Amino acid sequence: MEMLEQQSPLKLTFARANTSAQTSAKRMLSSSPLSLEVESANKFNVDAPNFEQLGCQFAVGYNGTDIVVKSITGVEGIFQRQLKDVKKSIIGSFIESIDGEVIPSYVTPQIIIN
Repeated sequence: MEMLEQQSPLKLTFARANTSAQTSAKRMLSSSPLSLEVESANKFNVDAPNFEQLGCQFAVGYNGTDIVVKSITGVEGIFQRQLKDVKKSIIGSFIESIDGEVIPSYVTPQIIIN
C-alpha cells in the first residue's frame, strides 16, 4: 500500500462483487468474505493526480492479498483550494463563463445541462 502513496498520477480500477448475481450458498462456500469473480464484478476507474486526492483509505483484505477500500473521505478539490486563496465569501456568486464563453442572462441551469 505504501507503493500507492508514492505513485503519481494514479489510475486505479476498482471491482465490487455483484451481490445480486451470487446465491446465498455460493457466498457461504466462498473461501473468503471478499472473494469475488472479477469477470462478473462491477468495475469502475478512478484517476487522481496523487494519493491525497484519491479520497479513500485502504486495508488488506481477509484473504491477506487483496487491497480493499477501508473508508472514504472528503477531498478538497481545486474549487475549494481556489476559494481559500481568494479569502472572500463567494456565496451568492454566479457563473460568468464556461470554458471562456460568457453565459447570456437568459440561460437557465436546464439549458446548460442539455
